[in-house]
Amino acid sequence: AQLRFDRSAERSRRVAPPAHRRNRRRGSSVSTRALRLQAMRQPYEGVSMMPVLNASSSWCLPEAVDVGRHSNCPSDRWHDNIAPLLAAGAAPGSNGLMIMLNVGANKGYNLLEFLQRYTSTSLTHSEWHRLLSTRAAPPCAQQCCGVCIICKRPRMAQAASIAGARLFGFELQPSNVKLLRQMVEMTKAQTEVPIAIHDAAVSNESSLVYTQDSALRPGYESVAAARTQSARHSIARRTVSMDDFLSGSKGCARIDGEANLHLDARGLPCLPPALLKRAGGRVQLVSIDTEGWDGLVLRGMAGARRTRDGARSSPPPPPPLPPQP
Repeated sequence: AQLRFDRSAERSRRVAPPAHRRNRRRGSSVSTRALRLQAMRQPYEGVSMMPVLNASSSWCLPEAVDVGRHSNCPSDRWHDNIAPLLAAGAAPGSNGLMIMLNVGANKGYNLLEFLQRYTSTSLTHSEWHRLLSTRAAPPCAQQCCGVCIICKRPRMAQAASIAGARLFGFELQPSNVKLLRQMVEMTKAQTEVPIAIHDAAVSNESSLVYTQDSALRPGYESVAAARTQSARHSIARRTVSMDDFLSGSKGCARIDGEANLHLDARGLPCLPPALLKRAGGRVQLVSIDTEGWDGLVLRGMAGARRTRDGARSSPPPPPPLPPQP
């Protein structure tokens, strides 16, 4: 994705111009780089550094948080360009079956756009928005068009054809889980693709996090997880790592009455090994939008990212240095 960053805002945060000018007038030898480093060590106003689970000494740099705060809605032309490659890569040994994981599914617009790119569904953004806002119970009440005004987009042109797909959404907010499951049920005749919505967050380990939820006003996008129960109305939410979800090694079984939802022996979401095998042993696309927890999600799928067709591979060694003259 194309991440655009307001560098002028970043510069104004890091360097205090008055102090910098005073040092220059006094002939100080303090360098601009030293001033910037000093400013970078100070917490940004209104930004808290986020701890990494089970590693209290590791913190996300405030600069990374600041990048997110100054980001714009990214262009997705890159996906249009690689869609034929993903579809072609799904073919060998998979009968063209693609698996897509939507981490932080929220109101399901990413799921819809996957269907538009890879299938002939007639479902549009405006129709999805109408169902969210008028047919769901309770209906979507916050940011229903998406913060990027996705509901106003025209239907995406189909960029590739696939023989089949399985879509899996993961959502932190219970009210949004309920909303998504209703959307899946209301649109199944138009999508004709099995979609499973898991009532769980995703992180670097299978554990618990805390969040707040507007049960009667679903749809809000800017709620993140917290490591501890910091507010009176916080609710505990289970998390699953992608490595645990994909391993299927602890008794992955279908939930009674649910054709597309499977849980392991611990009650955590899992992907049936037989389904992964049908897809050629790999997941073709993972979409992550977790309000600052993206790095932890990636950390929790480190094993999957090192694995290809069931064989773990190490990075190739660097090439030898050329002989010195």
